[in-house]
Amino acid sequence: MSLRYSQIKRCVLAQWAQQDGHKVAYFIEGKPGGGKSALSRDIVRSMGITNVLEFNPSLRDPVDILGTPNNNGEFTRWVPPEEFKKLGKGHGKCALIIEEMTDAPVAMQNALCRVILDRHAGQFELSDELYIIASGNRTEDKSGATRLTTKLGNRMRIHEFQENLDDWVDWALANGLDPVLVQFIRFKAGLLSDFKADRKVNPTPRSWERVSRIPVDLSSDLYFAECAGDVGEGAAAESRTRRRSRSPRTWARSTRSWAACRTTPR
Repeated sequence: MSLRYSQIKRCVLAQWAQQDGHKVAYFIEGKPGGGKSALSRDIVRSMGITNVLEFNPSLRDPVDILGTPNNNGEFTRWVPPEEFKKLGKGHGKCALIIEEMTDAPVAMQNALCRVILDRHAGQFELSDELYIIASGNRTEDKSGATRLTTKLGNRMRIHEFQENLDDWVDWALANGLDPVLVQFIRFKAGLLSDFKADRKVNPTPRSWERVSRIPVDLSSDLYFAECAGDVGEGAAAESRTRRRSRSPRTWARSTRSWAACRTTPR
């Protein structure tokens, strides 16, 4: 069953508000660029947690979790990594956001197993108020993702992420994206997420966020080139046509409210 941004957020926050709710770790799986990372950060921010570690296991080795051996003395001691030390026992409420988890090799997935189930980084005991949320892409999207091991998957509650127009519009308005672009996506909803694994460039919520940053004073041709670099030529052509018909200056003079973006394409 696929869940949208707002539904996953509501589920996680409800679970984590329960007694010992932090013991449930979450994994959000979906297409590249859909908004999984933004969702993880939004959830943690909504919890009011400020002690947060973002960790990408695909760029690390197991020693980055287990620590390194210190051979001084009669026996070897394992020295925990500094970044995990700030999540150690006694540090109170904290969060671990695991990025691109399905890109991690099996050795790193194995190292994460005890972090997620036992709240230990190797032999180092982590906080008893540690909240964990992970995200990753699907193997069928050819993004470099590998299969999630069954033992790691069994340690988490897994939700499949589904992009949703209304949720994206709410997020876009809250995060200051170009209102002309927001209304265009509301009008052409199918372009919000049109990901195909055999294409190098795809329209996704993440790539439209970059389009929103394109300078408005560029010529039409240069705007098209920049936009095509983010979402492909087909989506860029439609976006350029929409922008011609409604400039940011004209939009600013409009009496239509921001809320109209949510409900009334034009």
